[in-house]
Amino acid sequence: GDLKMDVTAEQLFERTILHELLNNKEYFSKAFSILKPDYFTENRKDIYNLIKQHYNEHKEPGCTQDVAIQIKNLQNQDHKLQIVNEIKEVAKQESPNLQAMLEETLKFVKDSLYLQALEIGSEGLMTKSDKLKLKAEQILEERAKINLDSDLGIEFTDEDILNYYESEINGLLTQHKSLNFRLGPGFLEGTLSIFVAPSGIGKSLLMTDLVSGWIQEGKNVLMVSLEMSVKEVMKRVHANTLNIPIADLAPGKFNREQFKAKLKESKEKGHGTFYSKDYPALSFGSLQLDALIEAYKNEKGIDFDVVLVDYLGIMKSDLISPSAGLYSYVKSIAEELRSVFVRRGIAGVT
Repeated sequence: GDLKMDVTAEQLFERTILHELLNNKEYFSKAFSILKPDYFTENRKDIYNLIKQHYNEHKEPGCTQDVAIQIKNLQNQDHKLQIVNEIKEVAKQESPNLQAMLEETLKFVKDSLYLQALEIGSEGLMTKSDKLKLKAEQILEERAKINLDSDLGIEFTDEDILNYYESEINGLLTQHKSLNFRLGPGFLEGTLSIFVAPSGIGKSLLMTDLVSGWIQEGKNVLMVSLEMSVKEVMKRVHANTLNIPIADLAPGKFNREQFKAKLKESKEKGHGTFYSKDYPALSFGSLQLDALIEAYKNEKGIDFDVVLVDYLGIMKSDLISPSAGLYSYVKSIAEELRSVFVRRGIAGVT
C-alpha cells in the first residue's frame, strides 16, 4: 500500500510538471533545460517528448492544444487514447507557487539522476564492470552540476545599480596598511581571493596573521587547513592575537592561568571567535566546506565573516576527475570554492 502511494505521488508530480510546462512560460524558461524524458514514466514520458518536439520545431513553448494536434499524428489508436486520457489528467492539475515548484523540480531531477547512478553503479559492482561504475560516477558528477538560475540579473535603468553607485563598498581590511592600499575596499563578500607564491614563502604564516587581525576586529573566522595540523594553526593564532611569544606555548613554559586571563581579556575587548579544522590533503572539497559552514550555523549559531582555506592546490574537485588535466582540475576547484562564498555571502581567502 505504501509503495502504491509513493508511485501515485510521483505520477501526480510528473503531471504537475507537464501542466506547468504547458501553462506557465516562466516555469518553462527556467525548468525545461534540466528536464529529460528519462525522468518521466509511462505516458507522461510521451507527453514530455511531444512538448519537446514542439519546442524544437517552433522555438517556443507549446500549450495543451499544440500537444493535442501532435497526438493526432500517432498511428497506434490504443496508445493515442492513453495519451489523450493522460493529457486530461494533466489539465486537471493546479498551478502551485512558482518558486516552490522550481525547488521541487530541481529535487525531482536530482533524485532521478541519483536513482540512475545507483542502478547503474550496483550493476557495475555485480558484473565487475569498470565501464558501468565510471558511468555511475559521471551521472553523479552531472547531478552535482545541475542548478536552477532564477535570477535574470539587473536591467539598464534599475534603481539598484544607482544605489550601488552611491553606496560605499566596505570589505574586510587587514592590519597591514600596505596590503589594504592594494586591496582597495578589502576582501569582499561573495568573492574568493587567492594569494599565490612558491612553497615555503610564508602563505600559511600570512593567513594565520590575517586571522589574528580579524579576530581583534571582532570578526568571526573559520580556517580549514589541509597542510598544517589544526593545533599548530591555533598556536600561531593564539600567539599573534593574545601577544604571547610562541615559544611560551610549549611544555615547561606554558602558564595556564596567565593564558586563561589573556583569553578573558580578549573576550572583554569584544574580539571575534575563531574555529579551525584540518583535513588530509586531497580529501576536502567545496561540498564539504558548504556543509561545514552550515553545521557551524546550526550547531553553534555562528555566521562567519570570512573563511580561509590553506590551500586551494591540495583540495579536491567535487565535479570533475583529475584526469581532466591539472589546469582544468584546479580551475574547477577554484570555481566550486567561489560558488560557496557567493551563495553564502562570505569573503573567501585561499
